Amino acid sequence: MNILLTGATDGIGLDFDLERSRQTETDLTAQGFSSRFIQTDLSQPDFLAELLPQLPPCDVLVNNAGISAVGAFAALDWPRQQRVLDVNLRAPIQLTNAILKNKLLKPGGSLVFISSLSHYVGYPGAVIYAASKDGLATYARNLRISLKMQNHVLVVFPGPTRTTHAHRYSPDNARESKRMSPETLAAQVFQAVQRRREKLFPNPAAWLMGMVGLWFPSLAERVMKRALFDALNGRTLT
Repeated sequence: MNILLTGATDGIGLDFDLERSRQTETDLTAQGFSSRFIQTDLSQPDFLAELLPQLPPCDVLVNNAGISAVGAFAALDWPRQQRVLDVNLRAPIQLTNAILKNKLLKPGGSLVFISSLSHYVGYPGAVIYAASKDGLATYARNLRISLKMQNHVLVVFPGPTRTTHAHRYSPDNARESKRMSPETLAAQVFQAVQRRREKLFPNPAAWLMGMVGLWFPSLAERVMKRALFDALNGRTLT
């Protein structure tokens, strides 16, 4: 199975890091996997010009790369916010379009989009991040309809995950040890692809949070404001 995965350096979508990428490639080779890393900057509108000619046909495309900017919206500079939109929303749509247009996804192949529980519960401490992940989930849902009977589309809504990204952007890391490991999430995504599922909440806690946001939005908003906005105390995390 050939898998094209963006943001594969660490965690679930860390910024590109050439040294860490090489280490990950070495680790995968030692485990018997064949891998090749291609470094590119998804925040640049023309990233496909160099990337596309290097891509072989794949069975699965995982749009995993993601970044954030945490703090009060008006306190964060716009270039940083724009980059969040570019990496989290524009690039996945742009890459998916190119993969489909150039027939680089094998017949019956899967498209995987890593969204966020913010799609259901909000993220008042990172409104552009929330908007980008909400947009990605909506795009994937509508793409699934248009690709019915051609390709499989899966949207993943991870809960708190023990990654560098989460540690960097969380107002309080006191419960870090209780977050889901990236390895557990990866295994859940792989199983969901094999089973051709349309949505994935990787554990009961993520599912419960999603349902609270769906059925009791006001309650979810109050909880998220207290946990992810008020806890910042005016700080910005970029």
